[in-house]
Amino acid sequence: MKVKEKRLSDQLRISTCKVTVLGYGLLTGDAKTLIDALYKQHFKVVLVDESHYMKSRNASRSKLLLPMVQKATRALLLTGTPALGRPEELYMQIDGLFPRMFGTWTEYAKKYCDAHVRYPMLLILLIANIPRYY
Repeated sequence: MKVKEKRLSDQLRISTCKVTVLGYGLLTGDAKTLIDALYKQHFKVVLVDESHYMKSRNASRSKLLLPMVQKATRALLLTGTPALGRPEELYMQIDGLFPRMFGTWTEYAKKYCDAHVRYPMLLILLIANIPRYY
């Protein structure tokens, strides 16, 4: 069996697997067959190691992973990397676990990141709005 045919066969068997383990490198926009197979699954548990990689709402990795996290019965996000006082980097992880609990990204940025609308774009100051956390 050719490598490409084997890979396609493996991807289609995801629905019969009890455990599926993926590396971030596989979550790319050009892996359409794999992404489609993953989206069709209803995972009971999704465990995301190094979840700080989901910090950018515009990154394709975040956009591909977020629906799987939100659709799962349970989700665990693990990271050992501190957020470094930039609450905007936490939004994707929080929204993955608790969709819209803190509003849209824009609402979250205005409330927790001291963001200001200037011109047609939203600017986030690097200084966190710390008093809101206490």
